[in-house]
Amino acid sequence: MEQMEKRKKYNIKPNLSQANLSEADLSVADFSEANLSYTDFRGAILNYTGFRGANLCYADFSEANLRYAKLIKANLRRAILNEADLSEADLSKANLRKANLNGANLNGANLSYTDLSEANLRGANLRGANLTEANLRGANLTEADLTGANLHKSKLYQTNVYNAKLYKTNYREALISKTNIDGAYFTMPEKQPEQQKNQYFYAPVGNVADKTEGSQNTTYNYAPEQKQSLAEAATEIQKLLDQLSDTYSETEAEQKVAENLANKAKQDPSFKEKLKSWSQSLLSKGTEAGIAEFAKEGAKRVIPLAMTFLA
Repeated sequence: MEQMEKRKKYNIKPNLSQANLSEADLSVADFSEANLSYTDFRGAILNYTGFRGANLCYADFSEANLRYAKLIKANLRRAILNEADLSEADLSKANLRKANLNGANLNGANLSYTDLSEANLRGANLRGANLTEANLRGANLTEADLTGANLHKSKLYQTNVYNAKLYKTNYREALISKTNIDGAYFTMPEKQPEQQKNQYFYAPVGNVADKTEGSQNTTYNYAPEQKQSLAEAATEIQKLLDQLSDTYSETEAEQKVAENLANKAKQDPSFKEKLKSWSQSLLSKGTEAGIAEFAKEGAKRVIPLAMTFLA
């Protein structure tokens, strides 16, 4: 404690740049404002360790355990965090520009106001993570799990969320531009029969509109009753058409959504049958009554068009 006070008094910043601390147990240690650039932390145990304001540029944390670590305002530019465990860690206001977090565990982590521009988060676990006002410009979130994550007011410009899981993700007031959400999973059934596991409804779009503000993902679950499933699917389709409307003409947007529905049906026989049933049901006036008025017309054009691509 006395040494910490002296550091504050004389503004002493420890310099451990390029040190080899791999596999060391440094839990609860305090590296606040230290220079740790290029330091080797591979496989290190860093639970509850403090890195507030530290310089960690190019540091290697591959497979390190950073559970509950404090990395507030830390500079992690181009740091390597492949397969690192950062669950419940606090990375608020940190600089993670061009950092490599491939397969990292960020479950419940605080990434609010964090710069993740051009960062690699491929396959990362971001379940329940707080990404409020985070900068994700050019970030790679391919196959990342963002279930229940908070993306309120975050910036997603040219962000890649291909095949990412976005169940119950909050992106209210997020700024979304030229973002690739092809194949992203927006919904998941609450109860899945054993034989239907991993048969999710793909978000049938390629790139969202140039700018979408104030959008809030509305999740739905496929119900046993077909009428309800069709109504929910029609609502989701219409929202996706609305997102594409600023970039594409109405006809082009409908074709893109229909093509992606058809592609999903070609890969998933059970979804193909569901699509056929929806197409038939749209001809029934009784079923139409269960669909929200704003979504009815879009579904009536897109779903039959998807069936023509399957013919």
